Amino acid sequence: MNIIDENIKSLKDQIPANVKIVAAVKTRSSSEVESAVAAGIEILGHNYVQEGKNLIQTIKSSPEHHMIGHLQKNKAKYAVDLFSCIQSVDSAALADVIERRCDLKSKKMDVMIQINSGDEESKSGTLFKESLELAGFIDSLQNLRLVGLMTIEPYFEDPAESVPFFRKMKLYFDKIRQKISSPNDFTNLSMGMSNTYLHAIEEGANMIRIGTGIFGVR
Repeated sequence: MNIIDENIKSLKDQIPANVKIVAAVKTRSSSEVESAVAAGIEILGHNYVQEGKNLIQTIKSSPEHHMIGHLQKNKAKYAVDLFSCIQSVDSAALADVIERRCDLKSKKMDVMIQINSGDEESKSGTLFKESLELAGFIDSLQNLRLVGLMTIEPYFEDPAESVPFFRKMKLYFDKIRQKISSPNDFTNLSMGMSNTYLHAIEEGANMIRIGTGIFGVR
């Protein structure tokens, strides 16, 4: 058993069965990614469209591919072609571009709203106060299916300090779910990374994005 196998086994032993693991594959080699898929990873998370395209064309396995990095509007058409879910929708303008591309491709696209939970200038995402309006806009579109919320929480040396941000995410997740037309589709709360996933799960996350915790330090 290699280190990736061991890390994934340890991870799965720690988390509930309903929690989905997204392997964050930025800068990882195709052999590392293939090892993760062979060990049971079913979703790969990509930060960049071109890097994602290269990896998808290289690996032989067929996991789900999600966009988890910031998506520029001029790259949205490529993201629609490559990914089964875009977790990083942070504006009505981006959602509209994705909608129009989906219309051209006759495709239904799963999307999630990325929230900038720490209101950090260095990070993408809509603010909490704007998320309800954005959810309503996406809900009105024909080709997008709003399936959840995502955040990249602020970094702290002590992972427990992320808890208030996770709690607020869960609060808004519940608020939005009550307001949209298809609440049964709105099931994913994507939050928590390699150092914070246990706290995130305690606060309601059912999707975690793990890079270092699977592959080791870059």
